[in-house]
Amino acid sequence: MTESNQQPKQDHKKVKYAGQPTAQGIYEEVQYYLEKMGYLPRGNLDLCLEWENGREIPEGAEIVCAIGCSEPRGVCLEAYLRWRDEEQKKVVNDLFFVSSFKKGKDLNWAAMIASTILKAFCHNIHTNQAKLTKKEGVKYAGSKDMPHTELLLEAAERPGEAGYVMTRLILEEFPVFPLDIYRKACQNAIETADPEKVMFMLEQAESHVEDLPDSFYGDIAECAYQYYPHITQKIIDCCTPRQVEAIPASLLLQAVEYEDTDFACRLAQKGMNAGDSAECIIDSCIDDGLDSLPAELLRLGMRVSPDDYGAMRACLSGNYTEAAAMLLEKGMDFDAFKRWADEKNRCLALNDAYAQVEAMWTRTQSGEEQPGSGQCMG
Repeated sequence: MTESNQQPKQDHKKVKYAGQPTAQGIYEEVQYYLEKMGYLPRGNLDLCLEWENGREIPEGAEIVCAIGCSEPRGVCLEAYLRWRDEEQKKVVNDLFFVSSFKKGKDLNWAAMIASTILKAFCHNIHTNQAKLTKKEGVKYAGSKDMPHTELLLEAAERPGEAGYVMTRLILEEFPVFPLDIYRKACQNAIETADPEKVMFMLEQAESHVEDLPDSFYGDIAECAYQYYPHITQKIIDCCTPRQVEAIPASLLLQAVEYEDTDFACRLAQKGMNAGDSAECIIDSCIDDGLDSLPAELLRLGMRVSPDDYGAMRACLSGNYTEAAAMLLEKGMDFDAFKRWADEKNRCLALNDAYAQVEAMWTRTQSGEEQPGSGQCMG
């Protein structure tokens, strides 16, 4: 489908200037955004009285956030509006938001809220706080029409109900998007910290992107994980077996590195393939003291290739007898492993785990023990 026939056909689908955004509207959007991220202030976030009751933001205004810290007051966040008053011929600074925190350690918390205020302010100023309804249709940013691809990116990054409605209407209006654009739009939606919006876009992905790869869902889940793990968990819970198969192994590695054992186990239960990351995953368990995790992941369903000898090396290095034995049960050849280690000049830990696993292998090869008997577990 060409760009020209992707444009809306009806004039009423185009934007109408809705005036300057109101302070109350920005305040509500900040509250919405913070709640979605779980960052609502531990103290109070107040809109100053003179900005209530629908007062509009002056045209050309900018916002400045200041964070202070003192022994008696703790951490204080203040946001000021600054604009030039042409009638008075001067620059006006007026307090807009204020919030306080009891402890100095809440400094990072205050910085996150300041960032959210700035983002909400910029979104509202850029889009002029247009009210979106089905009758008004899709709003264009600025005075000129935007390509449908840019329009989706703009809507996806806008937080709050307005952004959700914009996104939904755009997807109703335009049937097809390039893969890279749709991926970027999903990433923009993640930054709004709105799981419902992200999940809606993923649900619509197959009907709006031609030849959508199964790896798309895992890629988006990994993109969200560092700052929005709750969104990642929702995505993974809804993945089909084929989509789980395509989830990048690096996501499981990240979960282990962050010591997010609950999520790591959830991935294993889904039948996650550790792929080329198996050795690194087990090494990370060693570094972080998560000694019982490798065996637990294998027990829950994490898949490791029978010829991934690096995984066996890591299990033996950590003295993880049970996990190493489970690799044998899943088809790994211990003699082939030792030849691999010799060829690669990989030093092996000749510890209790090595002795027990080698003895298990010997008994299995002689027929004295069947794979999976579990006699060397412990």
